[in-house]
Amino acid sequence: MNGLGELKGVVDRMGGIDGIIGTMGKVQKVVAGVQQMAPMVKLLMGSFGKKGAVAQTAEEDTEWRPPRRRRRRRPAGAGNGARPGSGRRRPASSARPRKRRPR
Repeated sequence: MNGLGELKGVVDRMGGIDGIIGTMGKVQKVVAGVQQMAPMVKLLMGSFGKKGAVAQTAEEDTEWRPPRRRRRRRPAGAGNGARPGSGRRRPASSARPRKRRPR
């Protein structure tokens, strides 16, 4: 019964049942106000961003895609042996001029 007396003392110090209910109403109002301001605060924090970061443009705001994989170039002459036409291209200076198509 000693614990029950302590609980009664705590409730009395908080203003009784009416005081507790009134305090809970005030807390609910504060929480509702914070919830309404949260999106605006989030927007402002995003615009300030990290130090040195530039604000995102509409192009950067699109869906994220992983970077493209780079193809590895095989060294010349490696692989299935030398196939005709599979070697390096000739430099442009030694290339023959193309024939023009008649109109």
